[in-house]
Amino acid sequence: MSSSTSGSGIHLRLVWPQWQGAGTSSIHEFAGDIPHEDLRRGYAVGTTVLEAVLPSHDGPTATVPVAMGARRSPRPGIWSTTSGGRRRSWR
Repeated sequence: MSSSTSGSGIHLRLVWPQWQGAGTSSIHEFAGDIPHEDLRRGYAVGTTVLEAVLPSHDGPTATVPVAMGARRSPRPGIWSTTSGGRRRSWR
């Protein structure tokens, strides 16, 4: 397998075992019978699989520590607008 990079220099591979791409409602639509805390921990498994299949990397690698034992708590300040124009909080 070959890989190409644009430009030159050192490239950091950042490993972040948490993904913010799906909202809580989407997660429950796909796997509503599994508790949310268990689904959230599944992201770390996906990151481990991705690390195993990625080609080797000559640059530095950093892993962002994500506490999986702690319960997630809502934090104010992140807002999105739905297609109907209503404001909705992403917590």
